[in-house]
Amino acid sequence: MRQSLSLASLICGVASAAFCVAELKPGADISDEMAALEAVHLALTEVGDGSSYVWHHKRGSVSGVITPTTSFKDAKGQVCRHIVLSLSRNSASKRTEGVACRLANGSWQLDG
Repeated sequence: MRQSLSLASLICGVASAAFCVAELKPGADISDEMAALEAVHLALTEVGDGSSYVWHHKRGSVSGVITPTTSFKDAKGQVCRHIVLSLSRNSASKRTEGVACRLANGSWQLDG
């Protein structure tokens, strides 16, 4: 199953999203979520395998490190990337990994 990228799906994976967002999201606003999604999109699109993109939302308390580790093509011929994501908000942090595949329109979808 594929799902569009969201802060919940990126941080926690599809199955545990509700629990995880409850840990990291209290007090976070839409600009924090948008900053996280923009950082992930930039890392997936621009950062080479094995390199990390470190970011911090200037107006919020969310920061993270995104590391694409491998790139490959799936059975449909879409470019996919395995990523490791560490996200921090205040004193809470979460690390997860997953696979995102690029759609024809340039957006990314998380496998899960």
